[in-house]
Amino acid sequence: MIPLSSSNKHLLTARQVREFERVVIEEHGIPGSELMERAGKRAFHRIRECYGGISSLLVLCGSGNNGGDGYVVALCALSQGIDVQVVFTGEPKTRDARLMHQRYLGQGGVVRQYNPGVETIPDEGDVIVDAILGIGVWESPRGVAGVLIQDANEDSRPVVALDVPSGLNCDTGVAYSPCIKASVTVSFIARKIGCHTGDGYDFCGHLIHESLDVPFDGNGFAESFSELVVPWELPPRIHNSHKRSYGDVVIFGGSKGMFGAVLLAGRAAMRAGCGLVTVASTKEHAGVLAVHCPELMSLDLAEHDQVHKLLERADTVVVGPGLGNGVWAQDVLKMVNDYDGPMVVDAGALRLLAGPEYRQKRDNWILTPHPGEAAGLLDCDTCDIQNDRIESAREIAGRYGGICILKGSGTVIANSRYRQSCKICDRGNPGMATAGMGDVLSGILGAFLSFGWPQNDCAEFAVWVHSGAADLAARRLTEYSLVATDVIDFLPAVYRSISGESLRKENGWEEFPEARDGN
Repeated sequence: MIPLSSSNKHLLTARQVREFERVVIEEHGIPGSELMERAGKRAFHRIRECYGGISSLLVLCGSGNNGGDGYVVALCALSQGIDVQVVFTGEPKTRDARLMHQRYLGQGGVVRQYNPGVETIPDEGDVIVDAILGIGVWESPRGVAGVLIQDANEDSRPVVALDVPSGLNCDTGVAYSPCIKASVTVSFIARKIGCHTGDGYDFCGHLIHESLDVPFDGNGFAESFSELVVPWELPPRIHNSHKRSYGDVVIFGGSKGMFGAVLLAGRAAMRAGCGLVTVASTKEHAGVLAVHCPELMSLDLAEHDQVHKLLERADTVVVGPGLGNGVWAQDVLKMVNDYDGPMVVDAGALRLLAGPEYRQKRDNWILTPHPGEAAGLLDCDTCDIQNDRIESAREIAGRYGGICILKGSGTVIANSRYRQSCKICDRGNPGMATAGMGDVLSGILGAFLSFGWPQNDCAEFAVWVHSGAADLAARRLTEYSLVATDVIDFLPAVYRSISGESLRKENGWEEFPEARDGN
């Protein structure tokens, strides 16, 4: 399969960003002060672009290089005749930040020391610029910086964060308390992992990336890098083909009261392009399936001989949607345990897999836990998963094998073969936080695996298509009214978009909602 975007959207940790900056400064001969000037100027341009009618700015500067970026923004505002107020937490501590601070003062700029408990931030300024902390935050901001962040959040004015919102862990996406709640974030040099998963989207607001004319290509770095998922070009179908040319998927699940889960997974697999889909469930569910979706085949799991034959012919098995965790669910999991083809494991099957009796490791399956299920797989709490979604997904993939798709805000895809890197999807919306969304993803995954595509490609493309369809649906229906069946119904629209020429442009999805990355 061929990615539709030719550019790799690398995601870096704070340590990797610093190493990249060192390479740029020492090996490419671009001074740190030049990078700081570029950052501040680009940020000011973006502020004017987003808030064109502003007549004044309030810039909050810390004592590090992030504060230096803020002083450049303030300088730009002065040069354009815009009233600017600068409030700082303390004297600049780095050489480049001191230089920008002095230049600002040399142009007649005025700074005010922030005195928490004595005063709040000034009322002047149409927009607040957050240049307090930047990257490298590993705990809750304290002292003067912490109180300043709280004051900014309590203000009603829009906030533009420079690089990352102050208080956001740019490696994990955890927003410490307090953390700047930005309307816009202008990120510099390299994209940061934490801006794209966990709390990142909620606290970054509209995310804009500025490479500062030093695009990152990964050359010269020994370690692996994470990346954003990009869509793939759909391979053409052969005219002289039949239903078995496009996969045979069997979906196991649907215990009492959970018929909808297997129905959603089955419908999604069909809409994703699978030629033949069979739902293996209880006798009651198998008997009424055709009423709800006549394209789906069904089988009563009590017919053990037929189940055995079904597994022999299946290209892919999906197990878990609506499975539950009782005796019946355990019997179902045992039925598929000897299946040696590609498998998708979701929902109830994941909860069973977390138990000592069923724990195993396979290279050819894809596990799709939400944070609660992931916690079961790693014997920890859900908050532990959310505190480091990247490492959690890697650990699951390493412990159980295959691929782990950790669902949630900024879905993480980790492959046991590439432990040092991962993929993150920048699509999706809060409307997906509703019952059945995971079942739809499982069905799409099952369809793609049945095509014989590489497992890693299947995982990435399924997550992107699933989230992309949800974004299209939310665009038409709003996030508040989104349900899982809407995602299935919008799959054809996603396919039509990625099959058209509009998507073959660099970063240009014309028929599609814009990516969160504003570049």
